[in-house]
Amino acid sequence: MDLQPYLSEEFNDLDLIRDSFMEHKFSVHLQLEKNLSPFKDDSDELNELYFKSVYKNAISIFEDLFQNGDSVFLVLHIRSDLPLTRKTGIYEKYVKNPNIYKLACKKVFLEDEQEQIIQYSLLCQREQLSYKQLIKAICNQDFRSLKPRLKDKNTYYPEIFFININKNIILNIYDDRGGFILLNNPEDHKYLENKYKELLMEDNY
Repeated sequence: MDLQPYLSEEFNDLDLIRDSFMEHKFSVHLQLEKNLSPFKDDSDELNELYFKSVYKNAISIFEDLFQNGDSVFLVLHIRSDLPLTRKTGIYEKYVKNPNIYKLACKKVFLEDEQEQIIQYSLLCQREQLSYKQLIKAICNQDFRSLKPRLKDKNTYYPEIFFININKNIILNIYDDRGGFILLNNPEDHKYLENKYKELLMEDNY
């Protein structure tokens, strides 16, 4: 199965690169920690309790939405002018026994931003994903002293999407602050909004 035909069929021609999750009618925007700060009061010292809560919430959300046996597209967006390469450092590190020869990749040039995005996608099983480490790496990306951490080799950090093709759910954790869940029907949307009501991002974010 290829990524775009799946998105076209199940998500009404969704364009992961150009479309905004914020504006999608079946998106749930979550804040991973509402009460704590990443830094201790009046200091530059990182707040360990904040990060523990962020990891716990992010991993729990993933485990709610993705179970063993589910087929998952792991999608990676990199803003880069570099030539296409199958060595991203993400699939090799966070997917167990990845079939890199099945890694799909394409370039998209955004005229309005005058930038090129390389989109990678690999269909794998949930149990192949070292998801706890990958989620921590996403959440740690802005904090250079924390490990694991995504690297900003191409000026921007990569953007990562987990897509459950069995349940038609897209999860995008963008950093320690929060993430989006995208659904394709009002019933699932209402259910997850209620389930995660304590973590819903404020409208004025």
